[in-house]
Amino acid sequence: MLKQAKDYDYLKAQGDVSAAIRSGIPTATQLAQAKLARDKFIGLQIQAIDYRYQQFLRHLSRQFRGSGLALDILGFGLSGAASVAGAGAARGLAASATAVTGSRAAISRDVFYERTLSALIDEMNAARDQAKIALLTGMKQPISDYPLEIALIDLRAYEGAPSLDTALQKLSRSASDDARQAAFKVASTRACVPAPDSFVLRGQLASHLRGLTGAANLPKLQAIAAQAGVPVKDAAGVALSEDEVRDALLEQITKSLCSKADLQAAITAWGIPAPAAPAPPPAAPVP
Repeated sequence: MLKQAKDYDYLKAQGDVSAAIRSGIPTATQLAQAKLARDKFIGLQIQAIDYRYQQFLRHLSRQFRGSGLALDILGFGLSGAASVAGAGAARGLAASATAVTGSRAAISRDVFYERTLSALIDEMNAARDQAKIALLTGMKQPISDYPLEIALIDLRAYEGAPSLDTALQKLSRSASDDARQAAFKVASTRACVPAPDSFVLRGQLASHLRGLTGAANLPKLQAIAAQAGVPVKDAAGVALSEDEVRDALLEQITKSLCSKADLQAAITAWGIPAPAAPAPPPAAPVP
């Protein structure tokens, strides 16, 4: 498979395409022959890239299971210099420095729990499938719409798609999103739903707390926290900031103050002034 790709490299395919078209206005037969040459090159390179990728996965799995040492990615022989197209394509695929490796030279085995390795492979496979779409779509196009030069660019993208770095980043983002969603669900289960006649009072409390900004208002927030039984220091005894005290009080409102009676008691205990009465409507003009 690799030998076939090397024997029919980019320069040979380019020569076959040019020979098929020749000079002047190409005939339908010449265009069809040029398309065949292009598709043959693409197909062989895809097979070679897939073969090297499977080698990479086998080495990765073997190193993971058989060694407690760091996984030396460069030891897999899959750096950019070992591209699949052979020496004849030095100006083609061999110029790709991405290959199928990440930029990290070594990855601690501790990172690769069994499920994590499987998830990383899934991410890399998905990236390869996405990159392969351009090649399969291009092979359906005539040579004029999808020349060999564009196919070469897409082959480089396909070869470089399965990056360990990118897969790790995607897994990290996914884990962060999952953590945020889980935290939201936990907060939702801990929160109480206020009675219909309590929304205005809850909003009054929250608005007052949000209005206490600046260092000058920190003592007021701390006094309210003392009334509410909310700590103003962390576990190490360090005083919480203004924002941290306010957030803790807002959380207390959400979790604990649900009934109208509780909210009115908090307004009184916390010394929160009653909202100003709305201004009377303007008098009707005298006819």
